[in-house]
Amino acid sequence: MKNIPCPDEETIACFIENRLPEGERREVEEYLEECTRCKEILEMALKIWRKENKGEVLEAPKDLIKKIKDLIK
Repeated sequence: MKNIPCPDEETIACFIENRLPEGERREVEEYLEECTRCKEILEMALKIWRKENKGEVLEAPKDLIKKIKDLIK
């Protein structure tokens, strides 16, 4: 894998919400193909985002939220 840093929280949020410029989006997609850890984080974040956008109340345990944030760092 290339020696580039993992995407930060803001980049992941923008990726999920389709707010990244095409070139940057492509870079994140390519990175996710190689970094299993980031791919898992993205999948967890997508589940949360989808639930929130359906109007569902998401009661994730605080320790889970902290773990996700720590993984992103």
